[in-house]
Amino acid sequence: MMNIMKRAWEIAKEGQEKFGGKVSEYLSESMKIAWNEWKNFNENIKQLKELNAEAERITRKPMANMDFDNVLEKAKNETGERYNRALNNITTLVNHMSKKLDNIKLRRNIA
Repeated sequence: MMNIMKRAWEIAKEGQEKFGGKVSEYLSESMKIAWNEWKNFNENIKQLKELNAEAERITRKPMANMDFDNVLEKAKNETGERYNRALNNITTLVNHMSKKLDNIKLRRNIA
């Protein structure tokens, strides 16, 4: 939760630098944005787990040999640019794993 607040302040500061005014004027909307980012990140982690489980069911081995809970825990502690990079990396990984799983299904004629 603390990371979400830090991110909200970062977003509010960016808004203030870009458009002027007080940082506090941007805080409400920036909190919504930060919360939405975090929610999407958690949904992506959940989707990665599901994709990995499905791949393991089909191929008898996981596609990604990684501890998703550890990834989530590390991202909670990141701020600023590293936090944004973590969000983007997880989104990219979801897309990559989804395409890879689709290719496996096509090769094995699984609907």
